[in-house]
Amino acid sequence: MKKNKLIHLGLILVLLGLVIAFFWPFIKGNLSFVWDTREFGYTYFHEVTKNVSKFLWPVWNSKNFSGYPFGGDIESSMFYPVQWVFAFIFGPIQFSQLVYYFIFHFFLGGVFAYLLGYKLTKNIFSAFLGAVVFMFSGYALGHISHMGQVTMYMWIPAVFLAYISLFEKKKLFYALLAGLTFGLSILVGHFNTSVYILLGLCVLFVFNLMKDSKERKKSIVCFLISMIFAGMISAISILPVQEFAFQSNRASLTYEQQSNGFSLNPRNLIGFILPNINHVLDEEPLRNFTGSVDITQNYLYIGILPLLLAGIAFVSKNKYKWFFVTLGLIGLLAAFGKYTPINFVLFKTFPAFNKARQAVQIMCIFYFSAAMMVAIGTEKVFEWLNKNKKLAIAVGMIICLIATGDIFYHGFNKRFYSQEINPGKIFDTADDLKLTSEIKSDNSLFRISDEKNLILPNKWERYDIENVWGLSGIKIKKYNDLFDKLQRVNAKPIFDNLYDFLNVKYIFSNRDLHSPHFKKVKISDFDVYINQNVLARAYLVSEYIVEPNPEKQLALIKNGKIDFKRQVILSKNPNYYGDRNVYSEKSEVKILEKTPFYMKIEVKTPDKSILVLSETDYNGWNLNVDGRSEKYLTANYTFRAVPLNPGKHIIEFDYRPWSVYFGAILSALSLVIFVIALFKFRKMYKME
Repeated sequence: MKKNKLIHLGLILVLLGLVIAFFWPFIKGNLSFVWDTREFGYTYFHEVTKNVSKFLWPVWNSKNFSGYPFGGDIESSMFYPVQWVFAFIFGPIQFSQLVYYFIFHFFLGGVFAYLLGYKLTKNIFSAFLGAVVFMFSGYALGHISHMGQVTMYMWIPAVFLAYISLFEKKKLFYALLAGLTFGLSILVGHFNTSVYILLGLCVLFVFNLMKDSKERKKSIVCFLISMIFAGMISAISILPVQEFAFQSNRASLTYEQQSNGFSLNPRNLIGFILPNINHVLDEEPLRNFTGSVDITQNYLYIGILPLLLAGIAFVSKNKYKWFFVTLGLIGLLAAFGKYTPINFVLFKTFPAFNKARQAVQIMCIFYFSAAMMVAIGTEKVFEWLNKNKKLAIAVGMIICLIATGDIFYHGFNKRFYSQEINPGKIFDTADDLKLTSEIKSDNSLFRISDEKNLILPNKWERYDIENVWGLSGIKIKKYNDLFDKLQRVNAKPIFDNLYDFLNVKYIFSNRDLHSPHFKKVKISDFDVYINQNVLARAYLVSEYIVEPNPEKQLALIKNGKIDFKRQVILSKNPNYYGDRNVYSEKSEVKILEKTPFYMKIEVKTPDKSILVLSETDYNGWNLNVDGRSEKYLTANYTFRAVPLNPGKHIIEFDYRPWSVYFGAILSALSLVIFVIALFKFRKMYKME
């Protein structure tokens, strides 16, 4: 027994060594992450770790899109405990430290793939090779450039190991353990992969019901308990995500949007055995890429030997063989998207599948299934060689060395998921630092608009500079519509007027801004326009237009009929708030305190006025006027306004979303339940 444990530990350490070797060029600083990981995943990760290291949870992000619910953006991974651990170890995560996050997750995926492979086959060589194929297959390496996607992929073996154990044991503790594992994987924050894992678990559930007719009721009850518990564990994320989804630009998705352009072309399957297909080894793979969808989705390599072993699995008597065959076929055929009907059927019938973009991403469950089929096929080879133990061990070592060397070599030599580092390609370039430091020397409250993408959209967030735009897959729908509809009509003069209202002081633009209130200057050798008519973040007006119809509000803005300095569009007639008191001097608005989740404003006005804020309107923002709770009005289509009586007033906005608080209560309760169950299980285990 002790010898077996040492062998398992040794092979797991070999897996760790392979992961470290693979990422060594990143550790040494010779390679850097690219695309979504660089522009999107890292900046979110930095924002989370920066706040969590100060014991703050950034449920609202004021730095992008004039403010939006960061906790409702599933890809923020804000409630994922692993990010909290990294926050307390590293503080605000630096780009050079991101490699350790990848190492952790690749190793996590490898360990659980090994444990699952061993549970299925009871063979160390099978388990090891299945883990290697899982970690270094085309899907895993292709999506290194998609941080959330690949880190959630690495949770798949752990989830299925927990659920296979559940269906074998059919006990309450295993139901809670399975729910805990699935719930934690959901907190990683990749919606599509969550849906595909759920689909796979439903297939496993049906497979179990078919195989075990005697205890179907137990299986059904245990499965339902696990799903409810997974929902409770992840409620702190699911509830704000669901709330945001209904108010976002992603509220609906047509089948054409989901499949067109994101379907895997069947002709590309040759990439399973030919790593050079579609020019993925070229010096400039993006320029020369000829495959369907994007290159990261199209690196399919598994290798000839692993595919042969997966084929051998078909003659195995392993009881899970047909489950993995079925799951793999569902993943592959659904990834074809518009080329086969199965994706359409799932889109129309399976819960949440119609919210999952990019049909090709379901390949995650195909590669997981393929890795387990490799393990089962390797087990069958050992059965054939069972009479000669020494020969079996020798053959097993040779198979593992060849297959591992092949898949590792081809993956290690791909450069489409990384770039070589030089002074122009480091994350914080000297030009970036110089420009942002000069912008930040302005101590006033303002936003910027980087129309020419001078800096990666979300990098402004990293430098604590508020941006009128940003990079995210999900946005507040009305805010997105405001920009989208103005861009469609090429309404540049209206944009310039809107910039005044949105508190945009610095504009980086390729176009000439001819308006006299835009002054062109040089900042750190860059051409920058300074908006000399920029309005304050909060200011007073006396005139208003009441228009309850949001589309008509948008039309008023689009037609340029609003003078934001004097007027505001309100959704309904105002009721003026605050104590009436005499104030005869000039109107004054002063922001006393501002954090992402709280704003305190002092207002002095001799007349009835309306306080207008270029801060987005969203559920969860609460208003207090002179210590009394009031309701603010929606203003200028998607912003906020507070009607005020004459006098001196203290206005307070604070963000307290019910979805986060209620979700946190459910998640905390689920952890208490699991801890109690764990102690009881340990006590029963000792008694046995």
